[in-house]
Amino acid sequence: MCLNTVWKGQKLPQEVIGWKVLRVQSKSLYSGPSWGIRVRVGKWTRDPKKKVVIQYRGWRTYPAGFHIFESKDAAVGLRPRCLARVLDIRKVRLRGLVAVGTQDKHKVYVGKSLFVYKKEKKDVS
Repeated sequence: MCLNTVWKGQKLPQEVIGWKVLRVQSKSLYSGPSWGIRVRVGKWTRDPKKKVVIQYRGWRTYPAGFHIFESKDAAVGLRPRCLARVLDIRKVRLRGLVAVGTQDKHKVYVGKSLFVYKKEKKDVS
């Protein structure tokens, strides 16, 4: 997942809550649909990439990190494009924000630490 646009000059919040498409590894272990970092439910995971940047629109860059959608509907819209994977949409918390922008016209935050919430009984994705 990469941003189509990056909003420059915005003051970034310390922490946000949003939604992420995750590949199910086991009942409490997940990874992203396109990366190998494993995250556990109920625990903070730090992105190990220190100085990696993502390139968008040619020469422009932003710092790498976990990407999350602001809305659940946006995450649901991404899921069908990630074929041949066992995917789940989970509520997450993100800290250490490094960028904010859009992907497919949906607001996306990028940060360095990710917390995956336990699935609520009423939360059917």
